[in-house]
Amino acid sequence: MESMRRGQVGIGTLVVFMAMILVAAMAASTLVDIGGMLQSRGDATGEEAVGQVTNGVSVTGAFGTITNATDDPFTDGTVSDIEIVVGQSAGSGNVNVSDVTVDWVGPRQATTLSWTDGTANSSRFTTRKTTGNSATVLADAEDRIEIVINATAVEENQDSFSGTSNDNHGLYAGERAELVITTQYGASTTYWVSVPESVTGASAVSV
Repeated sequence: MESMRRGQVGIGTLVVFMAMILVAAMAASTLVDIGGMLQSRGDATGEEAVGQVTNGVSVTGAFGTITNATDDPFTDGTVSDIEIVVGQSAGSGNVNVSDVTVDWVGPRQATTLSWTDGTANSSRFTTRKTTGNSATVLADAEDRIEIVINATAVEENQDSFSGTSNDNHGLYAGERAELVITTQYGASTTYWVSVPESVTGASAVSV
């Protein structure tokens, strides 16, 4: 009888021990799964952070086209179009400028512009190739693309102009506009457009 009791106790202990092993194994498996998920999320977050830091653009030049002086005798012409020349920022990979947004904060209007393959207007900018093989993709450090903004349409907040030519103005002499250029990766570049105090007799100016 004593031997049977000892046998039953031994079997019970073995069952409990095996159950503990199974529970521990399941817990370890769960921890491994959670660790894998956290690692994957960490990798994705790291890649996103690197993209935000490196995959941006730098402004290498900016120019403004002046309207004819007779269109605005008071200021002797206003900046009607702005061309922002951009290249890759240091250490950047390919940047598709057609996926870029441009936040415009001007003297009279604030808006966000997106890309179009047509004509620049009050809500869209267009691009032109300066150097490189594409008008939209910065693939090499030497590539340059112009971001073309219709300052008159943006500041007037309209695309179909009416009235006399004197009613439609872009940026006056001495005015400024803040541009924030943000790539698809979230990297932002801020550039201030500054019109010279005098644009008399000029057809284009550096801004």
